[in-house]
Amino acid sequence: MKNKLIYALIIVIVLFIAVGIFSIVNRSNNNGLKKEVKTISSLDFYEDDFDREYVTSFGYRNVEEAIKTYLNDYSRELKNIKSITNDKELNNILTIDNYKKDGPNFTNSHEYIKKIKSNYNDSIDKLIKMSDANNFKTNINKYTKSKKYINLYNKLLEDEKLIEKIDNKELLENNKITINNTLDNTDKLLVFLTKNEKEWDIEDNKLKFTSHKILKEYNNLINKLS
Repeated sequence: MKNKLIYALIIVIVLFIAVGIFSIVNRSNNNGLKKEVKTISSLDFYEDDFDREYVTSFGYRNVEEAIKTYLNDYSRELKNIKSITNDKELNNILTIDNYKKDGPNFTNSHEYIKKIKSNYNDSIDKLIKMSDANNFKTNINKYTKSKKYINLYNKLLEDEKLIEKIDNKELLENNKITINNTLDNTDKLLVFLTKNEKEWDIEDNKLKFTSHKILKEYNNLINKLS
């Protein structure tokens, strides 16, 4: 009888310790997650790295991964778009040096514009989709089915205003129209130069046209790029 009481007491003590440890771990994960998400909310998509080490475990890790993966993907696509719009080779296509090098057929330039446009549209389409608040909210469903962690995820999105951070759909859609128009008009201008290859030449490192009519058409195409 005495041994049974000792065993029962030991079991109670072990359970008490286990509950205490679980409570400490749970509280540590919860606090760590909140602190990490708060830090992430202050980061800049263009300048900072969202691919950070994980600080939580158990179900909290699923919430942390859902938030970090989404924002890291968003940041990566934005950085890709920035690199495209700042691309040196693209920005040099309508220069005298490129006219000399690739004209009058501009085969390489046309191919490069095509590649840039495809790359850009892949990124901007992903961003437009990710800018939908509902996509961000339901993203957690890929990581957990637990109501506890789904509710925690949504609370963190709200508390740290993460929805507002990615809510750029209208801006991105306008950006897509603008960039595609610029790329298309650049391509058209090169087609124009090829079509009228006998009507222009380069003298003293400047583009010279044989007639005011061709010059006017060229300038009209240039103005569409402004």
